Formats: sequence, structure tokens, C-alpha cells
Amino acid sequence: MAALHPSPEQFRLEEVLAALGHPIRAAIVRTLAPGEEMFCGVIVPGVPKSTLTHHWRVLRESGVIWQRPSGRKLYITLRRDDLDARFPGLLDLVLSDESFGRASA
Repeated sequence: MAALHPSPEQFRLEEVLAALGHPIRAAIVRTLAPGEEMFCGVIVPGVPKSTLTHHWRVLRESGVIWQRPSGRKLYITLRRDDLDARFPGLLDLVLSDESFGRASA
């Protein structure tokens, strides 16, 4: 079954913000921010695979990440260009705000 990757025209601001607002997903986006494709198993070590599967789905279906399977591995990239085209400046704002997506004390 192929993963659902919405086109930029299908991105909805409320879904992107909800995806970015969770602490684990925000950490994933910060890790992917430099723009390199990464193996999903090294992005946020110590988080159970079942938990990450949920977070990958939310990020993918909102349009924040792109997933590429290769054999038994899954590679992830941030869809920065698509997000910037659809919501200019949003990702930069989120990434520059140290408190965004962090659990409150």
C-alpha cells in the first residue's frame, strides 16, 4: 500500500499546525530541518516504533514530511519547499520559536 502524500494544494493550515504542535513531531521536524533525508530509525532514538508510526502518519498526511521506502527501511525528508510555497514563513517561524511544540512544565 502506497503512503498518502498530499499535494501542496491539499495542505490545510490547521492540520499542519496540529502536526507541528506535538513535542515529538516538533523534535522530528527540527531534526529534519537541515534538509537531509534520514533513516526513520535514527531521527528520534528511544521512542517506541509503534509510537513513531503514528507520528510519521500524522506528519505525512498533513504534508510535513515525505516518506520513501527502500527495501525494509523507511527514509524521511521534510517537505520544506512545499510548506514554504503553501504557507510562506510558517516553518521558519515554528523552527525559530524554541518553545513551539515543547511540553509545558
